Amino acid sequence: MSDIHYVHLLQYYKVAYNNEQLVHFQQASESSYFVDNTITLLKYINILGQVYKGKGESGSRGSLVQAKFIGSTGEHIIAYTGQIQYIFTHSFTPPPTSSSLTPLLRTHRRPTQLLHNSQHTFAFIKWYTPENDKSREYEHVETCFPTFSPDDFQCVLPVHRIMLEVATAEHTTRRKVKKMLVIPLPKKQYI
Repeated sequence: MSDIHYVHLLQYYKVAYNNEQLVHFQQASESSYFVDNTITLLKYINILGQVYKGKGESGSRGSLVQAKFIGSTGEHIIAYTGQIQYIFTHSFTPPPTSSSLTPLLRTHRRPTQLLHNSQHTFAFIKWYTPENDKSREYEHVETCFPTFSPDDFQCVLPVHRIMLEVATAEHTTRRKVKKMLVIPLPKKQYI
């Protein structure tokens, strides 16, 4: 993984596991709890019959997505639009942090395996800059700016949070402001 993107992966794990003690792989000698920079790239991933892939894999089809984020109060689900840059797996088992794990530490050699899957599947996504205009909401079309937000730890997205594929089209307003229309492409689920 590139050094630029690795910093976001490390920060993702610190936030996801609420553990600021995790260290950079270059400081692995200072702590036994470090995040490795080795990843395995995937060409695509199939989620419930929908194939998603990075932007470099034969065009952009399957790379434009909406993903869900839960609002700060935990009540609202907010969808953001972005483009998958690549999909990857990463192995990481978080260190035990809770006193409730103490009995497990005494009875199991590797207790964290009982609580967490060590292999995680992520998409590295560049997010489009959101726009607050809700004028097309009744048409089921959202708008955002055709530029990407700065990268941060939220670019590292567990693939189970991908909601659906989207189509996009550029639109220029009467005031010559470029915007991007986002049209959800829901797929029928066969059970």
